[in-house]
Amino acid sequence: MTYRYGREEDEVMGLTFARELIVASTQVYPSSYTSTHTRTSLQERLEKKTRVPCLSFHLDLPSCAPASVTLQQGKDETGRPCGVNWELRVFVASTPEEQPHRRSCVRLLIRRLQFAPAKQGRQPVTCNSKEFLLSPGKLYLHVSLID
Repeated sequence: MTYRYGREEDEVMGLTFARELIVASTQVYPSSYTSTHTRTSLQERLEKKTRVPCLSFHLDLPSCAPASVTLQQGKDETGRPCGVNWELRVFVASTPEEQPHRRSCVRLLIRRLQFAPAKQGRQPVTCNSKEFLLSPGKLYLHVSLID
């Protein structure tokens, strides 16, 4: 989660008006937990379509975590807007403590909603893939909302 509480042009002498917090993390492979979530039909179809083995994972955010909020910028303002942004990062590392390099990381911005309508429509879905320069294959990331 990134919380920006000031404008970028006001950042001087190394003072930044943004904080990045890690709210939840999990080791996907090799799995450090036993998953009780079964694969959805969408995940199975994606694996058949790409013809590569897929590894699904589940990440729970705490219920006290804030919803996504972005303040509208003025016409003359530039830079990133103030507010709370959520970002899902998937990366490859040798150890859990290793800091990911920007080129070995897949990032996906998500919005955490505080209210959802009673009548459900089509669920939002997004896909992203990343090729690595010195490694064969791609890293695929598929995110959807499930019950």
